[in-house]
Amino acid sequence: MKITTNTAIIGAAGMLGYALREAFPEAYVFDKNTKDPSLLPLDITSIDDIRITFPLFTKGDIVINAAAYVNVDGAETEEGKKIAE
Repeated sequence: MKITTNTAIIGAAGMLGYALREAFPEAYVFDKNTKDPSLLPLDITSIDDIRITFPLFTKGDIVINAAAYVNVDGAETEEGKKIAE
């Protein structure tokens, strides 16, 4: 299956993702943890997910990454700071 749209939004369940979905209503929308059936599953920390998903797009397609690390308290721990770097 070849994706025919030229735009994909990763992290589409977040605040920025929702705004981007309004701006690009025909885009394919992905998110890691969601119960929204309109979103396609994609974990950008999983090399297997990346290897499966990105070959569906071609040169010239637009992929917008709106995914974010949202554990603010966790990011302030020493371990969280290392992950964020």
